Amino acid sequence: MTLLALLLACGDPPGRPAPPPPGDAGDPRASCASYRGDPEAWGYCLATRIRGVDPGEVEAICGEAGAWEADCRTRWVGGQLTRLGRKDTPGGLGVLVRDKALVAASDALVDVCLDDDCRFQAVDRWRDADLPHQLTRCLRAGRYVRECAFHAAQSWEGAEPSVEAALEIWPRMPAVDPSVRLWGEQAVGHALACHGAPCPADDPEGICRAAWEDARTKGCKDALTRP
Repeated sequence: MTLLALLLACGDPPGRPAPPPPGDAGDPRASCASYRGDPEAWGYCLATRIRGVDPGEVEAICGEAGAWEADCRTRWVGGQLTRLGRKDTPGGLGVLVRDKALVAASDALVDVCLDDDCRFQAVDRWRDADLPHQLTRCLRAGRYVRECAFHAAQSWEGAEPSVEAALEIWPRMPAVDPSVRLWGEQAVGHALACHGAPCPADDPEGICRAAWEDARTKGCKDALTRP
């Protein structure tokens, strides 16, 4: 858990006056002005009030947050991810989507991030229903690339893809980076097994076939791709 998350869960820093409650409007430098003399409280206050700030102001404002800069950027990105999906997409974490504009907008937010916690949420919050593409997006998740990849595979499998959908993405798997490809190939094998359809003949490493056998032995729901 980041220091910001811990403080938000447990209260304000010991000995510090409580900053104004988080808001979604206005320049936080104005509402946090009384804390300018205390770098720790100033940075914390900016981070807690950054969510509604315009994109063009984020770098400048979070840049003044000192030790809180990374958390400031992470909170802003989280707020933007929520807004991106608010109009026509269910809320929550790890939602499978087919809206390419939503996926592209989420990808653009990665550039705002300074740490992998932020990058992970940017690529994992709205998961592209195009599994090969989502696996490729996961390469930007830093130390969370493994978690991102199995989230992608599980979400895709959970949508109960058809045989046609599984066979459509299979020829594209070789182009996916080897560090994340395994999860995609396993997911295809599980999906085909759930329909009683065979794996493609071009399965040189036998990953699809192994996943297929696993699903047929354990049952579809118990054989979902694991980390």
